[in-house]
Amino acid sequence: MNLALQTIFRSAQRLFTSPLPDNETLLCSDIANQLRSVRTNAGLSHLQLAKRIGTTASTVSRFEDTEFNGHSLFILDRLADALDCRLQVRFVPKNR
Repeated sequence: MNLALQTIFRSAQRLFTSPLPDNETLLCSDIANQLRSVRTNAGLSHLQLAKRIGTTASTVSRFEDTEFNGHSLFILDRLADALDCRLQVRFVPKNR
């Protein structure tokens, strides 16, 4: 993996120590749960997915941690591509 990708992965792996607002906590949890579900439905282990995106199994495991909040669109797009999926980001009205 080249230096630029290593830097991006290291940035995506950082966990922030301050508590997240509730909506961010839910979003991080939803991303992690979706990623785990798609990976397991594809029949892939952490290691197999890691090899597809050029990282380690522990990094993939961290991406699936419901408290991890370092997902970038770049990483999510790479994961989606490796899982033969399309990443979709939408803005939806807040429930009032």
